[in-house]
Amino acid sequence: ATTLKFFLISPDGNGDGAAEEKAVELDLTNLGQWNSVNIDLSHFSDVVDLNNVFQFKVEGNGSVYFDNIFFYGGGSGSGDDNSAQFTGSFGGATVVNNVFNFPSGTEAWAGFANENAAIYPLSFPHGGIITFTGQTAGTDVDIKFKFEFKPHPDTEPSYTTSNVTISGTEAKEYTIDIPSQGTEKTFSSLLLYLVTQDNSVTLTNFVVRELDAPSGTNYSAAYTGSFGGATVVNNVYTFPTGTEAWAGFANENAGIYPLSFSKGGKIKFNGSTAGVDVSINFKFEFKPHPDTEPSFSTSNITISGTEAKEYTIDIPAQEAANTFSSALMYLVTQDASVTITDFVITSYE
Repeated sequence: ATTLKFFLISPDGNGDGAAEEKAVELDLTNLGQWNSVNIDLSHFSDVVDLNNVFQFKVEGNGSVYFDNIFFYGGGSGSGDDNSAQFTGSFGGATVVNNVFNFPSGTEAWAGFANENAAIYPLSFPHGGIITFTGQTAGTDVDIKFKFEFKPHPDTEPSYTTSNVTISGTEAKEYTIDIPSQGTEKTFSSLLLYLVTQDNSVTLTNFVVRELDAPSGTNYSAAYTGSFGGATVVNNVYTFPTGTEAWAGFANENAGIYPLSFSKGGKIKFNGSTAGVDVSINFKFEFKPHPDTEPSFSTSNITISGTEAKEYTIDIPAQEAANTFSSALMYLVTQDASVTITDFVITSYE
C-alpha cells in the first residue's frame, strides 16, 4: 500500500442524513512488517460522537492486514503528566545532547535512568502512556521502558513496556501504552533501554502520564445474605471450618441490579482484620443459582492489619451483552474474622 486512512464513524449528528466520519492518515514508512499504531481519540472528537461509534473503515490501496484493534484509556485520556529526564546513563550506554547510544561491548543491562526524582512515586491503577519525540540517523532503533519499585537492588514489583521502533530522520511523536498495574504498586525508578546496538537515536520531550479513573456509576452493595454456613454479624465476616466449600455472602440490595461492565469497573470497600490476613474475592452471576451463567470471578485481594483502610479490586471488561443480577462475596481464608464495610461497585461508562 502507498496510502492508508483509518476512519471512525458515528450516526448523523447535524441533521443532514449522513453519518459523521473523520479519518487519520497512517504512516506507511515500514512496509512488509507489522507496525503498532496509537491514535489519540481526541483526533476524531470534533466530528465523531465517541460515545456512539458504530463502525470503522479504511481507505487506501494494496493489501493491508489489521490485528488487535482496541480502545483504551481513562475516558478522555486525561491524567497527571510527569516530565522524565533520562540523563543517568549506566553500564556503558551514552547520551550526549539527547543523542542516545548502546555501543557493542557494553554491559547487557546498560541503559538510562530518569533523574527527575520529583515525579516519584508513579502509579498506574488505570494505566498510563509515555509520549516522546524521536528520530534516527537513518537506521531504525528499538527502545523500551522499565518501571521498578525502587532502584537496584529493591526493584520488585517491576513492569517493562513492549518495544517501540523509532524510524526516519525526521522527528515525530511516539506513544507507548502502560496497562493498569493495580492499586497497590508504586514505582520510584524509571529506566530507558535501547534494544538496538551501535545506532544513535535522538529522543526528547519525555512525558509519563498517569491516567485518571474512567467515569462511572456507583452502586452501594450490601453483602448481608450469608449462605452455606458462612457468618456475618455487625459487618464481621467469617468462613468457619466445617461449613460448605461454597459458603459465602450475597448482596441483598436488589436495587443495584442488573449490573453490566462493558468497559470494566471496580469494587471499593473498607477492611480490617483481627490480626490474621484474610483473602477474599467477588463473583458476579447472570442470576442467582441455578441460572448463573454467564459469570465471572475477580482475583483475590488480601486484607491486612487491624486498622481499617480502603481497598480496591478491578473488574475486567465483560461482553456488552452480559448483565449480572447476582453479586457474591467469598472469604478464601477460613477461621479468621474480617470486618468489611462501605461496599461500592462502580461500572465504568
